[in-house]
Amino acid sequence: MRLYAPLYGVELTRAYWYVQGLPLTDHEAFAADATLDDWVALDQVCSFFDAMGLLLHRRIARIGLLDELLTSSVFEAWNKCAPFVEGNRRATQTAQNYQWFEYLVPSTGT
Repeated sequence: MRLYAPLYGVELTRAYWYVQGLPLTDHEAFAADATLDDWVALDQVCSFFDAMGLLLHRRIARIGLLDELLTSSVFEAWNKCAPFVEGNRRATQTAQNYQWFEYLVPSTGT
């Protein structure tokens, strides 16, 4: 359960809701005006879901467990973060950036 501990912590919860309030329409617009707090919260949320997707990929966690733990938050987070992630991949030429977060999205809720 330690792997899931951030899910129940105040820090990730604050970051999650902070990110939900960000105007993330595209990477370029975000990067132009983002504060350090914006970057940190976004990375914290994306990295958490990326780690959960990696656990699924490596078969350390089963989809049933992740689906029950994460419920709709994975979809809400991806819908909010996807424009940034996709733009960041282009800007940094790193197609694998947050790939396990994206991998997790179609896996849950099915």
